[in-house]
Amino acid sequence: MGTLLINPPQTALQVNQYLSSLDPNITPATYPFDASTDVTKIQTSQMLYFVRVYNEASGSYPVGSWIMRASQARGLTPAQIRNIQALPALPAKFTLVKVPAGIIMYTGVAAPIAGWGDGGATQSKMMGPPFVPRSNFINQQLIGDCFLCYRTLAPTGNAHQIGAALDRGTPQPYSNLDTLYDNLDLLYAPETAGQFRTALNALSGEAATATQNIALGNTSSFVDAIRQNTFNWLLRPTGTDNMLSTSNSALWVNLKANSSLLRGDNDTASVNASGVSLQVGLNRKISQNFLAGVALGGSNSSFSVNERASHGTLNAFNAAIYGIAKSDNVYVSGTLAYAFSGNDLNRDVIVNELFNQLKGSFNSQILSARLEAGYLARLENINVTPYAAIEPGWLWQGSFNESTRGTQTPTVNLGLNYQSQQITSVPLTLGLQLDSAHVLNNGWTLRPSMLVAWIHNLNPTRQVDASLQMLPAQSFTVYGASAPKNVGRLVLGLSGTHQAGVTSYLALEANVSNQGQALGIKAGVNVRF
Repeated sequence: MGTLLINPPQTALQVNQYLSSLDPNITPATYPFDASTDVTKIQTSQMLYFVRVYNEASGSYPVGSWIMRASQARGLTPAQIRNIQALPALPAKFTLVKVPAGIIMYTGVAAPIAGWGDGGATQSKMMGPPFVPRSNFINQQLIGDCFLCYRTLAPTGNAHQIGAALDRGTPQPYSNLDTLYDNLDLLYAPETAGQFRTALNALSGEAATATQNIALGNTSSFVDAIRQNTFNWLLRPTGTDNMLSTSNSALWVNLKANSSLLRGDNDTASVNASGVSLQVGLNRKISQNFLAGVALGGSNSSFSVNERASHGTLNAFNAAIYGIAKSDNVYVSGTLAYAFSGNDLNRDVIVNELFNQLKGSFNSQILSARLEAGYLARLENINVTPYAAIEPGWLWQGSFNESTRGTQTPTVNLGLNYQSQQITSVPLTLGLQLDSAHVLNNGWTLRPSMLVAWIHNLNPTRQVDASLQMLPAQSFTVYGASAPKNVGRLVLGLSGTHQAGVTSYLALEANVSNQGQALGIKAGVNVRF
């Protein structure tokens, strides 16, 4: 990236002889450039980034004229670096070198030197004046076991996953991908390790996993609305009013609003979400002991992952068939549900001096089932209903590619390609519902209720596989905030049933775990006809 000062380039022998005239330590036995190659002489036209390795104990120091591109040695051990550069001693440290415009340098292939190494790396010799200022030799640190290995400075979490993927890549010199590496290298130092890991996390696309918990949660709310209405039927003893014996069908509507905070775990970010949903269903009493029905629903949710500068929306459509059967005090219910959702994701990515505004859209589908069994004990003034349920769900998240949003098109594309993903959720529930009936003189029966439950999720992991669009061959897996493994659930409700066959209800619910909470309010009406 500069102006060629001698064209055609000089032979390595010419340059070696010239350099030996300037430095008595350079002899024919230690000529730096391979005799079978040519050497270019350029004057830089813009700021360029190089690295310099050194060993103060052997007489080399951070400020010096011999440098190389970071990609020449990335991932190598000190012994390997010594070999490819044919150095007189094992390098112990390195420094990043910001080479400004106007610097003259020779660039060629390192020659093999007996006792030092095989050479073969591309290296440069900076000439002066002007000289590179001492302040441009930055991020001085130990090489360690692996030179500029991102996974070393980011040893855990999603930062480690994407760091390892970048470690496997080799950018073309001065390409857009190389610019990304340069900007990460500028942060690669123990003193700025936090900023370095933040930059890797920004690249990771972790926020795409947030839709998985939200989509599964919406489906669970839809199935819960079905349970609310089938349980209302279960509580009505045969013969309590004339309408019960003559009405075989019921239309119900349920409206819910909710908000939640899911705190991140294992270096993942927290997710804030809120939404509204509407469910409608039609029940049919097949017999005195069996009820079946169908239901449809829709929901709109929004979420934010503030630590990853990301936010998005999810719009879902639900459909289900269900049934409940009872025999004396025992009941069994089942629901089979399907959900289709459209998801939008927006995120800002900052990597040192690079900035992208990205967007992506994708679809997801869920097939879920709920099987519940319980025992309704009718005591003198209260009903006590212990129950157990399992509600497996299978989510398929579609693949998608990010694109830029906003008015500016960045030179360096930091977008990701996301692979399709399958997630399985298997929550188990043990619960207890308490309710009592209070008959009023105006034909209404009020029924306060309380439900307490423990929910244990057998598979709380949420993840997505992706790759940088500039480095598609190196995919990585990132993890999002996992679903809480254990949740305590409390629902306080009040319903009113009129003898004409109308039931309305209002309920407040809270799901609490060590990772956060989800709060909701729902209201509905059930009309028998």
